Amino acid sequence: MSNGSSSEKIASQVALSSSKMALSAFERHIEEKLNEKTEKQETPNSKPKVNINETKSF
Repeated sequence: MSNGSSSEKIASQVALSSSKMALSAFERHIEEKLNEKTEKQETPNSKPKVNINETKSF
């Protein structure tokens, strides 16, 4: 294997690792945002969800 080919392989691996790290960071960011949104929706002031199709018993 030539030195140039070896360098290209290493550069490719570094780029792939960098992309994986960026994707991981983005995933964590999205999960945090979704968790924040979920927490905001679960405030005590929110009305309980009612299933209008549920059979009623009086």
